[in-house]
Amino acid sequence: MKKILLLFSVFMLSMSSCDKLFLDVEGFDADLQGKWQLTSDKTTYYNFQNSLFQYQLYYAKDSMAVGQGYYTLYGDTAMQLELDPDATSSRLLKIIKWDTLDTGSPDSIMLYRRYRIKGLENNRLSLEYKGEKLTFQHF
Repeated sequence: MKKILLLFSVFMLSMSSCDKLFLDVEGFDADLQGKWQLTSDKTTYYNFQNSLFQYQLYYAKDSMAVGQGYYTLYGDTAMQLELDPDATSSRLLKIIKWDTLDTGSPDSIMLYRRYRIKGLENNRLSLEYKGEKLTFQHF
């Protein structure tokens, strides 16, 4: 009986922390994982999981534009977000004005934005791009 109780306790403990158990990240990167809502407009979401990035923009009732790509951290001071145009809705591509990155392939470019990380604490992520400050709340 004690053995079963011990196994059950270990199982419950592992389940309670399973959101970080299967992630291959640690430190600052682990704190970044999940969904973040831009606080100034409530329609923009950034999602991070391992090195993957997703941009979600709700532009009308029940309508959403989505872009997918990657993110790279430069310590805890900078982050580069990259969107793959082939994995990004045409609606989102028309709305956002990100810089382009030549991938070396004549048929492929990446859209990117490099942010300064101003802070990540108390479920708030603060980023800055060319003087524009963005604050996200962990969702």
